[in-house]
Amino acid sequence: MRLYVKMVMMNGKNHFFAIAYDWLLVPTEVVDFDLALIVSSCAGLTMGTEKVRIQNPDLSIYHAKLPENETRHELSDVSGCLGLLHPVSDEYAERKAVAFERLVSDAILWRLAKEPFHQSEKTTILLQGPMLPKLRGRLMYRSIPEHITLCALTDQPDWFRRIEAAEQSYKALRESNISGFGAAYPPRALDRGTRSWVHRSPGGFPLHFEVVTNMLDCFCPTRKWLDEIVRDIEQLVSPSLLENASQATNNIPIPLLCASRQAKDAKNRENTFITHLLSLRGVNYNLKQFELITASTDVLQSLRSARLKLETGDELCLEDCVGPEKEEQFYSLFKEAWRLMKHGTTEPSSKGQELILSLETEERPRFTDKDVRNFATELWKSIDGLVEANGRSRVQSYLRKVSLVTFQNGTRRVEQIRQIFVDRQISRSQEDHILYNRFSAKLVIDRIMKATGIPE
Repeated sequence: MRLYVKMVMMNGKNHFFAIAYDWLLVPTEVVDFDLALIVSSCAGLTMGTEKVRIQNPDLSIYHAKLPENETRHELSDVSGCLGLLHPVSDEYAERKAVAFERLVSDAILWRLAKEPFHQSEKTTILLQGPMLPKLRGRLMYRSIPEHITLCALTDQPDWFRRIEAAEQSYKALRESNISGFGAAYPPRALDRGTRSWVHRSPGGFPLHFEVVTNMLDCFCPTRKWLDEIVRDIEQLVSPSLLENASQATNNIPIPLLCASRQAKDAKNRENTFITHLLSLRGVNYNLKQFELITASTDVLQSLRSARLKLETGDELCLEDCVGPEKEEQFYSLFKEAWRLMKHGTTEPSSKGQELILSLETEERPRFTDKDVRNFATELWKSIDGLVEANGRSRVQSYLRKVSLVTFQNGTRRVEQIRQIFVDRQISRSQEDHILYNRFSAKLVIDRIMKATGIPE
């Protein structure tokens, strides 16, 4: 698990913003996506020596497809493969691993872009793990202003052993039985874009800090930039930021721990969802058979209690979210059920978003106004005969919005919406109020909103 933190110094207050991420490789029979990337963030605030106060949790889930073996390798990284996903054994494995690392790097930047940075007040950016090489070009850190400090933090043993001079520095601290920070590496006089410190906690746990520096500082002895960086990183392991400062069993600030735990819980949720999704598909979406399979689980009880609220104000229950074209609604209901099961509350869940990405494409597919118009026309033709004359313009206007929102949500969503209209879910029933054998505009729009979840 890798973590990212932002700290802002402002009016005697220390503001923190932590981002943790974890991932889950899914079974091959899922088909829809190859992995789930969980990006978790958590804000914190300290005042003086007070314990940090946690604020504003947030969670984003990325369901991603890795490149197929036959796909042309058109995207490459000068930083190479860090081996974050798995050890590289061949060209195809490297392609998938590099694509995954590219997604992680981009997800960090997307989350980072949502947070404001003060123009002049002190800011410390802390990134845990080996992601600095992947972020080098994205952040253009050579031009980072002086009031912003960018630091990578590593405490995982596997990665710690790979870092230059980390083992030797920690060995010197351990043999001398010294807690705290060792000397900077490399020394100030050397021309280097980063400086590193190894920290040994009172409990004997190692932590590696690598801070980006301005190489010109090596030739400017008047500025005490090295002392400034040391003050920044020392503050990150102060007692006010540790979960149990008296025992000091770890060096990780509390906001990072909270973000990490939230990411771990989301990973467990994703894994459980995949199990239930495969069970649902295995019984061909027969709800009664599905309930027999999962009768003894707490998840089923929560699924029965959960309600999915649409923007229209309508609520969907489990029966409304079962079907081959309703798997996204089932996923949303499952998240609400998981929240009820874990927290036993009916309060609104924390903000978050779920994105479905292809790693060989952009975050959102490119489309033109013509694409939107053509798709809206296609949808209109499938229901043209159902709408009464007085409401045709209203329905056509609504379908243009449906088309635009659909394209914004990706190519997979386009096919799902198309299938809804192809299957004629917007159809007549004996209970419908029909005027001249056609529906009113309101009835048609309500039927489409229920099927698509897109408000008028």
